[in-house]
Amino acid sequence: MSLQELKARQLPVSDRLELVRAIIQSLQDVPTEPPERSRIIKQMKALLKTDQR
Repeated sequence: MSLQELKARQLPVSDRLELVRAIIQSLQDVPTEPPERSRIIKQMKALLKTDQR
């Protein structure tokens, strides 16, 4: 099925809802940042909150 067909609402409502659920689930499965990078960013933010140098 093409993007144009999806945009034109060619799918039945139940299929469109299932598609939305599948897209949301796929986005929830993807980490927003690699764990190491996330840890480093948190450490940097903590340092910025203090007078430490």
